[in-house]
Amino acid sequence: MWLVLARFGCAFSALVWWLGASAHAAPQTELVSIPSRIEQTIRAIRLTPGRRDPVAEASIILLPGGAGRLDISKRGSIRAGKDDLLVRARKAFAEKGFDVLLPDIAPDFRRGKGVSSTYRWSARHAIDLGAMIAFMRDEAAPVYLVGNGSAALSAANAAARLRGDRRPDAIALTSGTLLKITRRRPSVVGMVPGLQRITQPVLLIGHEGDTCGLSPPGGIAKFRRSLSGARHVDIRILSGGKAGKGKPCMQGNHHGFLAQEAEIVDLISGWLKALPGT
Repeated sequence: MWLVLARFGCAFSALVWWLGASAHAAPQTELVSIPSRIEQTIRAIRLTPGRRDPVAEASIILLPGGAGRLDISKRGSIRAGKDDLLVRARKAFAEKGFDVLLPDIAPDFRRGKGVSSTYRWSARHAIDLGAMIAFMRDEAAPVYLVGNGSAALSAANAAARLRGDRRPDAIALTSGTLLKITRRRPSVVGMVPGLQRITQPVLLIGHEGDTCGLSPPGGIAKFRRSLSGARHVDIRILSGGKAGKGKPCMQGNHHGFLAQEAEIVDLISGWLKALPGT
């Protein structure tokens, strides 16, 4: 069944396609289109708790790593990035009682089959995330950002730049690519301006077996020192899971928390629900 939902006076509208709604525990899934900047509309998949009268406790926006490009079709199918941790875990977050948004990237960040190499820390990308936060805040507040891998840059960029109701209430980063490799030694990433302006709570999650040069578990403490204005910063280093195969910075190993989706969802959900005022 197709449903067109319009919200006048709120600077956004949404085209909604209900992919399945039942009285069972399975989350309800819909396709939404969220206008942001001039001529830029972001397509996203929204999941809500699958109860007879679903009422979400809060909202989570899941930002996939890598290119961040999901190529969500007009019928709501994900055609890229399916192996990302947060894409794999999206339904589990909804089952925890959250209103979940899994967004694609804005059309103007696409470059053929790739993406702009600098969009993650741009002001335009922060504006897009602010539009998503405003959309979700109207549905279920507070609103949190979770960034995986290179999407840690997106989440931190939004937390540092945005203000008012478009600002995330907290951020969680999983295997964040927090370090920039130089010839001599890795250093705290310098692409995101104003990290000291982040005052929201921050959760940093790593894996002791992560061998990606941009997200070593030892780099998390270095990055933490850049968050001097944060209300509080918590660090969790996991073990276990599966080593998998493939390149170190891909999702099929400890960098992507292979076989640990449930543990990640429990950790992030529990941390968010324990925050003051939630």
